Amino acid sequence: MVTYKIQIYPSQSITDYVRDRKAQILDEFGQYKFYNSHPHVSLFSFQADISHEHLITKALKEASVFVDSFDISLNGFAYLKSNRAIYLKIGNGSQVARINQLFYQKFRESAKSFGIRMVDPVFAKYPHMIIGSEFEQKAFLKVHQTFIDQKYRETFAVDQVRLLRDIGNGKNDFVETISLTEKVAVSLKWPEEKVWMVNEPQMSLFSHVA
Repeated sequence: MVTYKIQIYPSQSITDYVRDRKAQILDEFGQYKFYNSHPHVSLFSFQADISHEHLITKALKEASVFVDSFDISLNGFAYLKSNRAIYLKIGNGSQVARINQLFYQKFRESAKSFGIRMVDPVFAKYPHMIIGSEFEQKAFLKVHQTFIDQKYRETFAVDQVRLLRDIGNGKNDFVETISLTEKVAVSLKWPEEKVWMVNEPQMSLFSHVA
């Protein structure tokens, strides 16, 4: 079993901005969790047998006909004390979550029809864009003071998602880009399958997703 991740990558200008903030923190405080991760929004992750990778890609493509794009509005920084995390908030998070819910539900249905056994699925009910986490306490307080009042508002839209394979040590292998090509309109319904539902950005639940 390996861990697969479905992520959104932002526009180049946002990518550059987040990388600059990560580098700024790295220069001042040294390494921290997610310091070298590509700026992204995690949608969901799961474990599956690598021999089913081609079927996973096929299931994602089948699910893509129900979604045309993810439109995301970033709206300032926020933090979580429990694991000392700093992240960019998504102002329209509930809208993004509903689209993500539909995409995940349709992917799950297709995966089941292909005989893919998914283990430990993690679904991002409240997506966000992580900057870093698990700072030393003193560093976290300084990072918090530096960023929490900064005004940063940007929007971007993407019509594709990325399938990544976790290879350990915080690194991922790129598998494939899945284009979103909405052709079917359906009503939304929460998946019946039991998955982790992230009620707020608790980064411990995303430790294997970034």
